Amino acid sequence: MDDPDRRSVLRHRVRPGPLQRPRWAAVAFVAVTFAAALVFSLSCQRSQIRISKEQAITIALRQVDFQPTRTQIRFVRQGLQGAPFWAVSLSQPSPNGKVYLRLAVVQLNANTGDVAKVIREKNVSVEGATPSPQSSGQQEESKP
Repeated sequence: MDDPDRRSVLRHRVRPGPLQRPRWAAVAFVAVTFAAALVFSLSCQRSQIRISKEQAITIALRQVDFQPTRTQIRFVRQGLQGAPFWAVSLSQPSPNGKVYLRLAVVQLNANTGDVAKVIREKNVSVEGATPSPQSSGQQEESKP
């Protein structure tokens, strides 16, 4: 083994292998990639609208005790994350059209169809009269 020629032969036979990365780096890369994909997929799923306008109106009609003659629907986003909601306005205007005999606004989640809030106006006691604070006003019902 002390032969100088033998040492040089052994030294030249050893080839450097591929660059060895620590295993924790590979595991960390996979974990970060998986977490990013999960966050991306959840954010995309939250922005989808699963309840159509027609379904929202049907759900809203179940929340009121009158047959509306006018219906309006709007799509709104609320909250920090911009959760999608349908706001359905159901009304019965008076014959002269100046006031509503009945009015309700139903807010429901556009993903699940869950009713978030129902706002009802009291009936106007005298038709054609401007509603006073005593005879008309909002009555809000929150759903958990």
